Amino acid sequence: MSKKEGKSLSTRIFYNYKYSIKQRITSTYALIYLITLLLILVVFCITYANYICADLPARTENIASAINAQINKDSDIRSNNFIYYLTSLKSDIIHEIFISDKSGNLIATTSTNEEEKNEYSKRPNLIYALIPETALITNNYYVDTYNDEARQLKYYIYYDISDRHDSYAGMVRLLSFAFIVGFVIFIFAGFSHTNNVLKPIDDITAVAKKINGENLSLRISEQSTKSELNELAGTINDMMDRIQASYEKQKRFVSDVSHELRTPISVISGYGSMLKRWGKSDEVILDESIDAIINEADNMKDLVEKLLFLTRHDNKTLSFSRDITDISKLCEEIVKSAAMVKTDFIITSNIAKGITAVVDETRIRQVFRILIDNAEKYSRDKKQIDINLYQSDVSFFFSVKDCGIGISKENLEKIFDRFYRADESRTKDAGGYGLGLSIARIIVRGHHGSITVKSKEGEGSIFTIQIPLNYTPDNMY
Repeated sequence: MSKKEGKSLSTRIFYNYKYSIKQRITSTYALIYLITLLLILVVFCITYANYICADLPARTENIASAINAQINKDSDIRSNNFIYYLTSLKSDIIHEIFISDKSGNLIATTSTNEEEKNEYSKRPNLIYALIPETALITNNYYVDTYNDEARQLKYYIYYDISDRHDSYAGMVRLLSFAFIVGFVIFIFAGFSHTNNVLKPIDDITAVAKKINGENLSLRISEQSTKSELNELAGTINDMMDRIQASYEKQKRFVSDVSHELRTPISVISGYGSMLKRWGKSDEVILDESIDAIINEADNMKDLVEKLLFLTRHDNKTLSFSRDITDISKLCEEIVKSAAMVKTDFIITSNIAKGITAVVDETRIRQVFRILIDNAEKYSRDKKQIDINLYQSDVSFFFSVKDCGIGISKENLEKIFDRFYRADESRTKDAGGYGLGLSIARIIVRGHHGSITVKSKEGEGSIFTIQIPLNYTPDNMY
């Protein structure tokens, strides 16, 4: 393998570890497991070393007492008699005895081996300072020391612990082997368990990859997930429900706009063709065509303005110019104007005097007109509209009652949707685009108010809006 290929492999391994949740989880727990095993092994070694040599320090005290007693009898510790005495203390367990002065110079010993004579000088080291009991075990010997402060002497006693050391080493090897096997099993079990735990995430990923514009109805199975992953799956499904609803709404919106624009465009195109053929010589056709084109252009303008209003609302750029407004006077003007235009209707009103509120007058006027126009459009045999304006301590209420076709219960929640008409066959002659109530609700909510409707099929409807008298936030949001 080339150097470049080797580098590429190491890079892939690094990125796999860095971005793979499975590998990171397993590696983390494997590292914790390994550190725990090492600590257990170290603690075991120290504890077991203390255990197998627990009786030797007491033996050292006895031997040191016997040596001190002999020194009291024979003050020359370099004499042959003293060396002979030291040698007599040797046994199956006592291997050698060394005596040095405070400077570390060897004074007396039972050993004739030069290497063993130098061994005692190697005892003070870092390991001995940290864990002296374990450090004392070396080459199948347990080396214990005794300090005679009165004579400034130090005794080194080598105990032969071959049998004990073999037992100790066997236990360490057995425990080490068990830990290694356990570690390997843990790695494989860890990867397997991690795969099982994270499998729902793989399932979620697989389903998410299949979702597209043509397959928005696909959902993640919440039964195959557990705990937090079940909550995640539910959250994603809820999000997809909202996205699908928004997507369907957008498709329906585009379809409705196209449908609404097709009629006036067709009318304009038709009258344009008629003008081209006969309009120059026939004044009747000319006047009819011009009136129709102007009328359809006005309808298109009205539709575009409403669509721009809805777009500004969706983009959160719609704002209101609030000011103190005489609501009673505004309502009277609207009622008077409606009575003049709708001469075939009986319009009754009950308008409380002196109602003022901080509102956008133009927008509230628009709401009043939308509700009155709706009452007129959907009235049939009994052409009567009742208008009421009253107030409470904090709000004013405006209601419009008609005696029209009414709205079924299943359609009540949908009448505020854009381009929605409860019954096309019964409302096709009413005109409009099905945007009025949607715009009215946006304006009312923009003033932190509410709009409600009560209706019964065949008897009519009552629309009521409630708007605070003095609510003045910076904008509708």
